[in-house]
Amino acid sequence: MARRLPTRAGSPRGAAPVTRPALPLFELAPRELAARDPSPTLALDFGMSLETYNKLVTRRELETEDTVAGDDALAGTLAAAPTTLRASASDAPLARGEVIGRYVVLDLVGAGGMGVVYAGYDPELDRKVALKLLRAPPPSAAASPSASGSRRRLVREAQALAKLAHPNVVAIHDVGEHDGSVWLAMEFVAGVTLAAWLRARPRSWPEVLEVLIPAGRGLAAAHEAQLLHRDFKPENIMVGDDGRVRVMDLGLARVTGDEPRAPPPAQDVALDGVAEALLPTLLTHGGALIGTPAYMAPEQLQGREVDVRADVFAFCVTLWEALHGVRPFAGETLAALTARVLAGEVSPPPSGRAAPAWLRRVCLRGLALEPGRRWSSMAAALAALDRGRRRARATRWIASIAALALAGAGLALHERAQAQAL
Repeated sequence: MARRLPTRAGSPRGAAPVTRPALPLFELAPRELAARDPSPTLALDFGMSLETYNKLVTRRELETEDTVAGDDALAGTLAAAPTTLRASASDAPLARGEVIGRYVVLDLVGAGGMGVVYAGYDPELDRKVALKLLRAPPPSAAASPSASGSRRRLVREAQALAKLAHPNVVAIHDVGEHDGSVWLAMEFVAGVTLAAWLRARPRSWPEVLEVLIPAGRGLAAAHEAQLLHRDFKPENIMVGDDGRVRVMDLGLARVTGDEPRAPPPAQDVALDGVAEALLPTLLTHGGALIGTPAYMAPEQLQGREVDVRADVFAFCVTLWEALHGVRPFAGETLAALTARVLAGEVSPPPSGRAAPAWLRRVCLRGLALEPGRRWSSMAAALAALDRGRRRARATRWIASIAALALAGAGLALHERAQAQAL
């Protein structure tokens, strides 16, 4: 059964220094998560420090009973926490040439919390595809009614996504089941994620908008198709080698207008990566928190019903991060991060990463604590960005014309002065 992180007071502290490089909590590499033992049990505390959590997830050998030998503080945290997360045990790589549906497996492309991605070949249409095999529930739960129901739900959602055709959304061609796991055949995109694109070199704010506005259009198209993304972030945006920007990993999406769900306790929150590994089970539980905490809207963190404005919030977090190099909400623990988000405490941008005041205002409105104070839709947010960008271009154009006019006037005066001197 999927678990979330309950708030607990008096969490143990003082974990020993990390002895190997640890990735920040919200920048965990999918490959690092996938490299863990395929069936660890991690008892996780909401108040756990990010350093302690990093130490957990980056260890490659985790034991069920004594998770981290020799670390009393960490072991105490694990023993005291009342919930556990168990990764799927069905992560054995598929062999080259194996067939899923009508598709032939070629090479392993990557792995993450949601599943494993392979390059594949479609012999009927003679094209390369991406095959994503979503993680199955643990064997002990695979035959349960909830697990079979979750698979049916995933198939339904994938079928809904397959109907979404937009140049800024990774296309889904087909969906099916393979050995108890749901698979998706998707458009194969050669390129890099927005996260990698931003790391490559410093980007100006016009460059950022050239990428984020098309991504926003893809998100708006999903909303028009009655779909919510719920995990929009730089890692889920592809900047293709063809120059086209695409939103991907809509596997966390929920069809809007679904049956009402009872929310979980308001203090529950799901972890990036680890919680996504339990996607098939999470989707069968009402109001389950699915997504990445650093990009989640307040109502999403509280387990309340969400709508398109939660995706608007995530879009503006992503835009702020792309512009300033840091996220708008800081926190050394999950509890601290959540407190900042729920208080609406936006951290000031660092010096040296200037962005126009109008652009900052657009972001801040999208980051409003109350959904009713945000942009009402992605279309409204994009319209504001387009207006601001057009005005900025017009201002630069007018300034350029004025500079040329001044230069011309100065040259004319200089020539007149020379003529009079003669």
